[in-house]
Amino acid sequence: HSCNLWFIQAAETLKPQIFYDYIQAFGFTQPTGIDLPNETRWTSVYNAEQMAEVDTNLYTAAFGQNESITPMQMATAVAAIANGGYLVTPYVVDSVTDKDGNIVTQTETSIRRQVISEEVSRQLLSMMENNVHGEGNYHSCANAYVAGYRIGGKSGTAERTDRHLRGDGDYYKMMSFAAVLPIDDPEIEVFVLLDDPRWFKDYASQVVAPVVGNIISEIAPYLGVEQDAAYNPTGTVKVQTCLEYTWTNAQVTLNRLGLKHKLIGPSSGTIVYQYPVGGSVVPAGSTVYLYTATDQNAMTTVPDVTGKTGTFAEQMLRAANLNVQFSGDSSGKVVAQDVQSGTTAAYGTIVTLTMDTGAEAPAEEAPAVEENIDPANEEG
Repeated sequence: HSCNLWFIQAAETLKPQIFYDYIQAFGFTQPTGIDLPNETRWTSVYNAEQMAEVDTNLYTAAFGQNESITPMQMATAVAAIANGGYLVTPYVVDSVTDKDGNIVTQTETSIRRQVISEEVSRQLLSMMENNVHGEGNYHSCANAYVAGYRIGGKSGTAERTDRHLRGDGDYYKMMSFAAVLPIDDPEIEVFVLLDDPRWFKDYASQVVAPVVGNIISEIAPYLGVEQDAAYNPTGTVKVQTCLEYTWTNAQVTLNRLGLKHKLIGPSSGTIVYQYPVGGSVVPAGSTVYLYTATDQNAMTTVPDVTGKTGTFAEQMLRAANLNVQFSGDSSGKVVAQDVQSGTTAAYGTIVTLTMDTGAEAPAEEAPAVEENIDPANEEG
């Protein structure tokens, strides 16, 4: 539970000087040194003397009020927690190569200092994980959870006191969420900041955490982040109905179930149709197609995957926007498919593949694809 009073008590225990020492140690009073031009040097935090002189200065600083820092400073501080307590200088360019592919320059990791011990780092990461998913029935940031991944997260909801009040008499809000994964050996941090999103639930755990979870659901598989060994993605899952949900809320719902998702139509509006439909039982890891502009299925042509290895057949079918279920060991070869090749089927249709596990499956290679990429038009 997020409790401002507890943080006030913690700051009182530390006393103003030690509390301010930690503010400095985590890098909140100086630029991060990232290799980008014009990093702002303007931040505003109470110093030890100001916090000692006025109690409320210490109290508000304890829970993050009346302090102005940059998103990069915050992301770097969170990374220090994930890095065993070591504050590291962030960088964008990892290396530069010449036209022959030889590395000309290589950025070396620069550790600025150790802020907390590795033991405290592990304790904080454990708290962050339980904030998203874990033992017990209460996880305030469960909207960031993606089934199969050990994710730690923390929300931040702040009032902007540098601006006049909004037309409705309330403060402008800055809402942020930081997540790291996998929690037992962090590889990725996702930090998202929204400037006054204006939703009726003014909590980052409700507004920003879903955005972070959706980002993780896309990038973790893409970057090859392994799922937790305790997570068993085999078996079946009952699809939840997402009709009338917003696109973001539908994603959150399916993330928790370990189901993938694809949007058909604009991201604005609500879901008017989905396939597979709510209540369907599908293989774990299947993709649910969500429609915002039509209640008609998008159709695809079913490829012929007989004779292919299970891995390659699954890649072919998923590329055709179809789901896959195996009858037999997926490491064998496909001897039959229950949906005839060349026919049309709705996006998300489950194609059951009968496997022959009696013969060793030869290795197959995907056909070579030549790509011409214009770096000027490439998006990061």
